[in-house]
Amino acid sequence: MGASHFERHGFGKTIKEAFIMAEEEATDEFGHQDGYSGDLNSKHAWEEVLVPKGVNPLKYLRWIEIAADSLYEEKERAKKRILKKIPAHHQSMVLKYAKTYRDKYGKALGVKIKGKEATKYRAQNRLKGKRGDVFLFFGTASC
Repeated sequence: MGASHFERHGFGKTIKEAFIMAEEEATDEFGHQDGYSGDLNSKHAWEEVLVPKGVNPLKYLRWIEIAADSLYEEKERAKKRILKKIPAHHQSMVLKYAKTYRDKYGKALGVKIKGKEATKYRAQNRLKGKRGDVFLFFGTASC
C-alpha cells in the first residue's frame, strides 16, 4: 500500500472535539476505506504539537514537513542541507514530530492555530462563521 500526505482542519473547544469533527468530515468525503483513504480518517489518534512561544504554528508545521523530507535522505550532507531551513534550536523537537508525521500507520499531528493566525486562516480558507478553536491536523496516511 502507498501513502499520502494530508492536512485537514477541525473546530472545537478541545483538540479531541476538533479531531472527531475533522475525522467525520474525512469519512463523509472519502467513505469507509478500512484505514486506507490517505486522509485523516485513516488515523485514530493524534499527538498535539506544542509550538514554541513566538513561532507561527503554520510555519512550525512547514518545518515539520521539511524535516520529514530530510528523513528520506540517505546521505548526511543532503540531510544537513535540508535541515538548514529550520532554526538549529528547534531542530531536535521538529525532527521528533517529523518521525510521527511520516508514520502512515501512527498518529496524526494536530496544532492549534490561535489569535491573528486563526483569523487569517479562517479568512483564507473561507471558514468565517465556524465555531470553536481552529485545529489543523496533518501527517501521512496509508492509501
